[in-house]
Amino acid sequence: MLKFNLDGAVAAELSVQYWGGHIGTSEQSFSVNGSEYIPLVQPIVPDGNPECYFRTVLGEARHPLCMDLLAPGDNEFRFTCGPQLKYSFDWGFYWVYSFTVRVYLDLTPPDDRV
Repeated sequence: MLKFNLDGAVAAELSVQYWGGHIGTSEQSFSVNGSEYIPLVQPIVPDGNPECYFRTVLGEARHPLCMDLLAPGDNEFRFTCGPQLKYSFDWGFYWVYSFTVRVYLDLTPPDDRV
């Protein structure tokens, strides 16, 4: 759970550092406060199938968050994945090292906001 004060918040983003998991693991994604799962950014690879490679994504996986997903106070973030698409031994898995949520505020005094 993360607590937010959203007074004056105008935008937000999620930045995730993760290991891609067992080779072939698909559909790495996240959910905010019970929302539908949103796919994590994947690295670009020559054949267009990043799940078929060992991969670690550090700090470059930034996801804009719709402000409607966030709530004042407690917020719950969940991470999940799909099945292995290749080299399957039926254990889709990945590891989230850390994640950061940035909330951007409008610092204009309230009386000056348009």
